[in-house]
Amino acid sequence: MSTPFFEKFYNMEAMRYFDKPDDNKLSDTLLVKKYNMINNKDNAYIATQKWDGNWMMFIKDTEGNIYARGRSRNVKGDYENYMPKLPHLLHEIEDWPLGTVILGEVCWAEMGKIATDVGTILRCLPQKAVDRQKDEKLVVKVFDILAWDGKEYINSPFDLRWEALNDQLENGFFNGFFTLTNAFYSDFAEAADNIIAQGGEGLVIQVRSHVYEPGKRTSWQTLKLKQKLPSAEYKVTGTLNPTRLYNGIQAGLWSFWEGTYQDSGEKVLIDHEPGNVDMEANLKWERVTKPYYYGWKVGVIIDFDGNEVKVSSGLTDADAAWLSTKEAQEYIQQEKLYAEVKGMQETENRNGGKSIRHPSLIRLRVDM
Repeated sequence: MSTPFFEKFYNMEAMRYFDKPDDNKLSDTLLVKKYNMINNKDNAYIATQKWDGNWMMFIKDTEGNIYARGRSRNVKGDYENYMPKLPHLLHEIEDWPLGTVILGEVCWAEMGKIATDVGTILRCLPQKAVDRQKDEKLVVKVFDILAWDGKEYINSPFDLRWEALNDQLENGFFNGFFTLTNAFYSDFAEAADNIIAQGGEGLVIQVRSHVYEPGKRTSWQTLKLKQKLPSAEYKVTGTLNPTRLYNGIQAGLWSFWEGTYQDSGEKVLIDHEPGNVDMEANLKWERVTKPYYYGWKVGVIIDFDGNEVKVSSGLTDADAAWLSTKEAQEYIQQEKLYAEVKGMQETENRNGGKSIRHPSLIRLRVDM
């Protein structure tokens, strides 16, 4: 891999993105700059969803060599080629034209899984990394383009780079393991809140005219809106019960139903939409939520400096099922269950006590 095209991008440092400073550390002038970005003043900005994973550059050089490198070099000064650990990505990259460079976050498709989970795979030897993706494979959320079919975009403004990515999406690329990250053109603060509330990391706002600057972190050309509090462990003091009735938008062919006998009030559950026989049994049928159907818990209550904080984001089905077991409930009673939680910021609850804005579960741990 010694083509000039490859060497240029292989040796290029990654651009850095500006972290959001605290308001109380900014002058009035800088506060205006910050909120101009957040409020998309004059429509001068584009925001893209930030995923929690590993930054990676995917290179297909002018001779068809394929390489995937991260931000950091090893002790020998080289970038590791991660492609042997991600062989499922190859068939898509092979369809790219020669002379192409794409930037993306290697992560899980589901929000809430964090970079440390990705790292356990990428730090393995190739065969172990492949084995650990047997049931679920890592994906790439594409957020920038530096070259396509030999045309370079390093000196192009971000809005044109984003347009180029969308052009290729329309041409049939980025619809498999590679997908474009979500973009937002208004309501950045609300979008960031919604992403964080679902267990995601937040947004990156960029000036539309901003060119790609290798190795730099230029203030106020980019701005991260992400969860602010570091993760911490808190004692679990209780669990949250699920909502019974399902009122979502996916009502067609819903699989979780509860019937109530009109005479006795006895209840029965079925795992399919009621048919004729079910309807003739003098039962009143209602759609119920999946956690209610299985008897799961949907969250935990943590002790945050003497205040109760409810955490429902970030739970997996396995967490929800385990929390409903006698074992889990006994650990809570014995004050042995802890939850590692991240959040956007510390705030006040209705009673003036401390709370966490958009708390999200990272993991549960039993203190033995």
